[in-house]
Amino acid sequence: MPAGQPWTRRELLLALGLYLDPLLGSQDKSNDRIIDLAKRIGRSPDSVVFKMANFKNLDPTAVGGFSNVGARDRELWDDVLNRPRQIHEAVSEAWANEEPLVDGPSHEMIGINTEGPQLTEAMSTTKSRRGQDLFRRAVLNAYQNRCCVTGVGDTRLLVASHIKPWRDDKENRLNPTNGLCLNVLHDKAFDIGLITVGEDYRIKVSSILKNNDEDFLNLNLVSYEGVSIGLPQTHQPSQEFLAHHRQHIFTP
Repeated sequence: MPAGQPWTRRELLLALGLYLDPLLGSQDKSNDRIIDLAKRIGRSPDSVVFKMANFKNLDPTAVGGFSNVGARDRELWDDVLNRPRQIHEAVSEAWANEEPLVDGPSHEMIGINTEGPQLTEAMSTTKSRRGQDLFRRAVLNAYQNRCCVTGVGDTRLLVASHIKPWRDDKENRLNPTNGLCLNVLHDKAFDIGLITVGEDYRIKVSSILKNNDEDFLNLNLVSYEGVSIGLPQTHQPSQEFLAHHRQHIFTP
């Protein structure tokens, strides 16, 4: 492909799908999966690496990347943050339509077994990982990379916590309004029903915790009873999903 040729929507989706895979490894031109994508779209591995660096610059959960980002890259990333389910489907469809390259790296080289059910399972796992990564980015971006309970801002300690569990609602797995940005401790407490969020967006603490005699739990969990969570400007947590959590997961 001639140098300077604009990237097509398909090419951008394929590159985005690779960028969003947590198991990609190093984002450099020697990575077999980057080489594979470069061959598919008729571009150099360097070109693919540069495009992924553009995504990294736009990614609120990442540091670095290139600042010379084009309008089409920004438009696509806006979809990542605001329409994660739709972009997930588009990326998955783009990769599903790709055929194995005759002279490209084998599936074994990129960590996929080519035999029947194993290939299907591996592709499904990759799609699931990509979806979870999209959900995380959308939720953390909405909450400006801050825990909505404590205000902790280190992304290494933050989780995009599902309000209605992933296993219980396939349709809303990637819906940002089904998420809260929590630190790892409060995420676990929320997940097992030791805390919840009331209709007034205030923290409710389980009697199980209130009756404990551990200073650490009293300081870091029980003391947040009645505290209002920080609400994002976009993708505010759904009252429907919060009600489900209070009724089916929280232990009063």
